[in-house]
Amino acid sequence: AFDERFKVAVFSEGGIGLTFSNWDAPWYLGSRIKQPGFGHEHHELIALIAPRPFLLLAGNSADSDKSAAFVEAARPVYELLGAKDRVRLLNHRQGHRYPADAQAAAEELLDRHLKP
Repeated sequence: AFDERFKVAVFSEGGIGLTFSNWDAPWYLGSRIKQPGFGHEHHELIALIAPRPFLLLAGNSADSDKSAAFVEAARPVYELLGAKDRVRLLNHRQGHRYPADAQAAAEELLDRHLKP
């Protein structure tokens, strides 16, 4: 999020919510995320990416329609920066696959924001 060399972010089926996947594993964030008062979630990370484009590809495995709350929680920061249309969730409902509609959405986003 802090490296400005990254112009666009596409996140596919990673489990955006801390309870959606194994984020409490020692090789990720560890058990501290379950401690009272931890108080952080991934919408904060999405907000740090703003105003750069962010596309979350969900497949109803680690991510699904429930992931929309995280995208929407970051949207006010995008709106504040005049980029409300640059944060999006696409749920293709096909698991960890990378189906044609998800590929097309990612390629369109990359083309729009990376081509000179």
